[in-house]
Amino acid sequence: MIMGFFGAQILQVETGLSVSWQVCAAIAFLLAVVLASLNIEIGAMVITVAVALEFLVILALDIFILTGDDGDGLPVEVFSPEIGFGSGFAVALI
Repeated sequence: MIMGFFGAQILQVETGLSVSWQVCAAIAFLLAVVLASLNIEIGAMVITVAVALEFLVILALDIFILTGDDGDGLPVEVFSPEIGFGSGFAVALI
């Protein structure tokens, strides 16, 4: 899904073509199916590369969110146990 979303964004920015993310995801899926039907090893390699790229995009996004563009990012206090297991913990379990 993320690959479809970013594919649609890239198409919009680079070509001005407005395409739904579902269309881009379907094209990527069909490409993987065609490659898998030709040779299972080629399809597996393409899917492996696609998943690795998706992982790197998510990792870069996480790093950007944590550090922030102006150096502030998330404060370290967000990760303290008091925040996670505070008074709202029991309510969250319900």
